[in-house]
Amino acid sequence: MAAAPPAPGETQGTLDPRRKTLAAAVAGILQEVGFLAFEKAALGTLTEMLQSLLHEIGRSTRAYSELAYRTEPVGADVVMALVDMGITLEGLQAFRSRPNRVVITAPSQQIRSHTRHTSLTTCRPFPDTHTYCFSHTYKQPVTEYEAIREKAAAQKRDIERALTKFATKTRDTQNLFLTDDKEYLLVSVEPNPKAYLDALMPRDQVFEEEEEHHTKKKRRIATEEGDPGQEKDKMNESQEGELDNPYLRPVKMPRKGKAKNLLDHHAWADEQDSTLQLVQMLYRHGDRSPITLYPTDPHGNVSAVWPMGLGQLTKKGKAMHYELGHWLRGRYNTLVGAEWVPEELVVRSSDTDRTLMSAACNLAAFYFPKHEEERFEKHLPWMPTPIHTVPANLDKLILIDSSCPRAKVEEKNLDDLPEVRKILDENQDLFKFLSEKTGETVDNITAVSYLFDTLQIEAAYNLTLPSWTKDIWERMERLHFLSFKLMAYTPELKSLRAGPLIKEFGDNMKKKVAGNSSSSSISNTKIYMYSAHDATLAILTEALGVYNGLPPPYATVFLLELHKVGDQHFVKMYYHNDTAMKEPPYPLVLPGCSERCPLDNWLSLTAKVVLDDWDKECHSGYPFGLSLNTFAAICAAVILGVLLLILLIYNLIMCHRRKSHFAYRPVPSSSP
Repeated sequence: MAAAPPAPGETQGTLDPRRKTLAAAVAGILQEVGFLAFEKAALGTLTEMLQSLLHEIGRSTRAYSELAYRTEPVGADVVMALVDMGITLEGLQAFRSRPNRVVITAPSQQIRSHTRHTSLTTCRPFPDTHTYCFSHTYKQPVTEYEAIREKAAAQKRDIERALTKFATKTRDTQNLFLTDDKEYLLVSVEPNPKAYLDALMPRDQVFEEEEEHHTKKKRRIATEEGDPGQEKDKMNESQEGELDNPYLRPVKMPRKGKAKNLLDHHAWADEQDSTLQLVQMLYRHGDRSPITLYPTDPHGNVSAVWPMGLGQLTKKGKAMHYELGHWLRGRYNTLVGAEWVPEELVVRSSDTDRTLMSAACNLAAFYFPKHEEERFEKHLPWMPTPIHTVPANLDKLILIDSSCPRAKVEEKNLDDLPEVRKILDENQDLFKFLSEKTGETVDNITAVSYLFDTLQIEAAYNLTLPSWTKDIWERMERLHFLSFKLMAYTPELKSLRAGPLIKEFGDNMKKKVAGNSSSSSISNTKIYMYSAHDATLAILTEALGVYNGLPPPYATVFLLELHKVGDQHFVKMYYHNDTAMKEPPYPLVLPGCSERCPLDNWLSLTAKVVLDDWDKECHSGYPFGLSLNTFAAICAAVILGVLLLILLIYNLIMCHRRKSHFAYRPVPSSSP
């Protein structure tokens, strides 16, 4: 790592004082460890490394502060940032109390006399004071934007009033009442207003349709009639002797540049032959009801509060994905047609009601039949689109914990990590408090996260929360955020939980580039749509190194686009978490690559997360490669079968003994 060179024209003496202080601290540390002399370049390199570390700590501290909705960081945010970077407070305290510590003293204050370069006698005398006095006609120039807008609005109102009065005197009018008075006159509507009225009427904006219409009309007239110069001469000849009234001239439409569509525009592809080849999107379902309720929940009457049931999509959630479908159609309207084609779009969902229904609502807007001839039922503006899913115990892409027992074991092993163990120890009082208040066992971060999710949903629906939640809300929120970070905290969890999905993304792009797959429906696919959960999005982005630390909101979508520029293929990643669908997606940059990442680089950088034999790794450590639940079920079945066999043998033996007991006996003969 090389030290950053100073800016042009900048010397060591003009560097930032903070940088100089940091360099002095590094020099003191080097002196403590035994260095008597060091090169200037080495000192600059170490200073740059320390500065980068401090900058990263400050950035993480600010991020944790923003996650807790605070404007200024506190000590807890610094501790979280240090723990996140693997720095313990014990190590900092030990370093601070080292015996051979070098104390850096402040430099002595030196008063330097500055040379006067300009003599005061050479300055021109100030003008008279009356020069700066404002006269009665003086007025400050209007430069503020709001003042200019107010002035323009006032001018517009005055012009409209004057034109209205003028129109009532020159055009046909109608009366609002059946009387002869002229107090409430109405100007009759004409299909083609006078040209001078259209020219004088102020306009806030000119729509692109009007501009294109007038531009095409002007070009067509010029093409049909020949040289525009000849037409101009004819017009001048025909209008000789007439008054040149500017209000009777043809209307001139102001030109306006065509606005750029932020949804379809890619800045990196400007002035290049860029074509979108493939889109793979992963989105979270819409707004839902709580998954679980705690025993002491005051809103525990599920049928009254949540008539749709627990963990189900709400009416608001359906509307969210319908809007997301509109947004996706506007973004990829040129990629796929208006009607569903099997070779163009494939939809995959987890085996839950809320994700299946979210995908259905999304597709209802994405393939909205505008015309009646496109509908199979005249009064039903809907087009059926297939959605594929697999049972949860066989899902290897979206909900993989049921099919990968080792993932749960690795997540349980997180409790043994020093930084996680420290957080658990610090929140033992919170776990005990929540267990007492909720009536259920709350002894880990995941349990707190599920409880906070329930409380958060109830608060969003204006349900009164218990009073004990106010004092611990922020602590629960921090653990809730941390739970998403821990889902893919270690390399093993990244590979087990996100590896199959990242592998499928890469395989789909390679098939698209090759174009010679055995199945034509796969090679011709243009959109892969995955309906998933917040955990799926958090795990995927964390495995790719682009997670922002926030739980994904409802209807959040991750976009993976494959572009072709010339003969090369590039990958673009976007993250759209705006539920209102008003903002463009946020571009993501894969660590080690650029925003426009070449496909080969993207595949090589993500290869470390992909496992060669995912099934084997998921079941490693279990007898015969079976999961713990499966092995336990098989053992229970074997034991039950052995018991039944023993019971059957015992019954056979007892029956045999009974038969031998009731055998015939000889009758004793009577004595003579």
